[in-house]
Amino acid sequence: DSTDVNFLLGGDNNSLNGVAVTFDGNALRNDNGTSRDLNIAGATTVTSTSVVDINKNTYICTDNASSGTRINCQADANVSFRKTSSTGDLIESTNLNGSLYLDDGNTLSKAFEANTLSLEGSNSQTYQYALYSDFDNYSDMWLLLDNTTNFAVQYSKDVFVVGTDLDEDRVIEATDVTYYWPDQVEFGGNPSDNSFYNFIATVDEDEAGPADFEVYLDSRDGDLFSYPNTNLSFPTVDLNFLGTSSLVTAFVWTAQEDNPDDYFAKAYTDWGSMGEVLNGEAHIRMPENRPQVEIIVSGEGTVETLEGAETLTVAEGATATSSGGVQVQVGKINYTTSVAGGAAGAVTVSPQTYTTPAADNQKGRVFTDIEAPPTNNVVVGGYAVNTLADPALRDLLKAAGDFQVYRTSGGDVMVAGYTADDTARAAQALINRIDSFS
Repeated sequence: DSTDVNFLLGGDNNSLNGVAVTFDGNALRNDNGTSRDLNIAGATTVTSTSVVDINKNTYICTDNASSGTRINCQADANVSFRKTSSTGDLIESTNLNGSLYLDDGNTLSKAFEANTLSLEGSNSQTYQYALYSDFDNYSDMWLLLDNTTNFAVQYSKDVFVVGTDLDEDRVIEATDVTYYWPDQVEFGGNPSDNSFYNFIATVDEDEAGPADFEVYLDSRDGDLFSYPNTNLSFPTVDLNFLGTSSLVTAFVWTAQEDNPDDYFAKAYTDWGSMGEVLNGEAHIRMPENRPQVEIIVSGEGTVETLEGAETLTVAEGATATSSGGVQVQVGKINYTTSVAGGAAGAVTVSPQTYTTPAADNQKGRVFTDIEAPPTNNVVVGGYAVNTLADPALRDLLKAAGDFQVYRTSGGDVMVAGYTADDTARAAQALINRIDSFS
């Protein structure tokens, strides 16, 4: 029609939508070795016209025998893609005139994907798009995510585009498409009716294939399907763990956000991945490597009596080794007293008290009078040098030679003297007392 675009094919212009094409004056040849005879047969003035199929796109091509090695073809439209701006570098720079030439009226498939458009997105991911247009009814062109896209994500995990199931049977057949196909009016769909287009993507968690997860999206809006839905034959869940990587035979599970009583909303695989459906989205979190879990199973404690055992003398907290190389460690010893025969009477325990130094708790022990804890401190120095000193020391330290070591009612221990030497003697007195405990 009058809106068609014309382009010359052949000669130096020999790449049409990524396919190498040449014209030898009588036949159009593409890069797979086939030729399309235009029946020119050496005529010098006769114009020959033919419908030519190149890589699933058809064009009306006309040749005048006197034109040599180029022919003129018509397409419904051509489109160029550039980086950053309209004046940026061409993305399909090797194509004829840097463009893709499309004829929507004769395209053999729903969208042109024989030569997908490659665009680089975030994280250096390359996205492959099939092109779709309906120039008889719309002036727009759509880029549809194609199944040749390989989402190589972190740690070599993969997300794959399977395609769009148009008849709700899960299988991508010839009547379906291997790219994202929106359930919208521009694509022959109807987002308000009771038929559904199911976009299927898969995830491989163990990098060994085949797919371990299947995710199903309603192509009306790109979200998970809503359930219950009596008009939808398949899918019936949001996320399907197929169990192909599982060590357990037939270990599979499904997740559905709208029915928590019958389905998981979140679950784990025995590879260590977590699948979750939340707010209309499917989330899959996978570990870099399969976690190796060590499980120890133990029963109730048992008591064994050894025959011919030797006698060892071991102090509390000490360790001894038997002649056979067996080590025995004694922890705390608990003492129980009783009166023989159950007769009433006095029991004498000697010694009546037992004192032992406190264990080292690895905490700081020396503080200034500004940093000190509120209670249970050993306060060294009198009121002249230490603000924590007991005011009673003013009456107890009157002259050189006086020193005091005592505990206050608040729990602090005072160690102070009239002079510095007297304070040192007080400290030594406290040390001597502590040493006597052991």
